Amino acid sequence: MDIDKKHIIIGLIVVVVLAVVLVSVLGGGQGGTDTTNTDTSNTENTNTDGALKNQDKVDEILSNYDQDGNGLIDRAELDLWGAAVGLDTDDEPAMDALFAKYDKNSDGSLDINELDDLVEDHK
Repeated sequence: MDIDKKHIIIGLIVVVVLAVVLVSVLGGGQGGTDTTNTDTSNTENTNTDGALKNQDKVDEILSNYDQDGNGLIDRAELDLWGAAVGLDTDDEPAMDALFAKYDKNSDGSLDINELDDLVEDHK
């Protein structure tokens, strides 16, 4: 009987550890890695009807440079856009600074509002 109790306790510990790992990986805890962007608080670039100031250009950027189709522009995808508009994409520090300037929530990607800011500043 003692062996069965040990196995039950070990099994429960394994389940708890796996649950903690899953919560951490799926973003349920403060240290999670959830990259889903649900922040809709950035409305400075929207018209009174809620549309972006540069909706057509933002859509064009996503259509042409969002290679993974996630609706966001990551650092590598920014280089593709930058090259198309004549930026020196070989200047890594400058491109890093450009990306950091517009990645306001520091999630490693530019959402539509952040892209709208970028477009607005680079008309």
